[in-house]
Amino acid sequence: MEPIITLDLFYNNPNPLCIVKEQKIIDFPNMIDRFESDLYGIGKKLSENVGKLSLHHLTKMITMYYFELLIEFKDNFKGIIPVNYANDIYHQVIEAFINLYGDFLNISKIVPNYIKDGFIDINIFEEVDEYMSAL
Repeated sequence: MEPIITLDLFYNNPNPLCIVKEQKIIDFPNMIDRFESDLYGIGKKLSENVGKLSLHHLTKMITMYYFELLIEFKDNFKGIIPVNYANDIYHQVIEAFINLYGDFLNISKIVPNYIKDGFIDINIFEEVDEYMSAL
């Protein structure tokens, strides 16, 4: 699978999530079932708030959920995120979304465009907190 993030992105940009070179301490566990459950709950709350979900709503939901997971991981893993884990988490989130909703919108090709900017956004913590708190 193609990585969503490489360290090249940070050469002239901020790295607020502290993504670092690959560290193979252990393989990232399969969390797809948990991610499916979380995405289902978030999607349900979001549809109760806005009604029918558009492509924009779905891509924003995936993006904010993904960054929430990265922030949670960073908080629990020495304040850093190995780049291989950031990629593993991304692919599992996309797989969980497709398992729930299908890929009829080619979400797996659209979401990377939304996600890439978040890696260098110095306000990503506040944006994720604001989004998730509003649900």
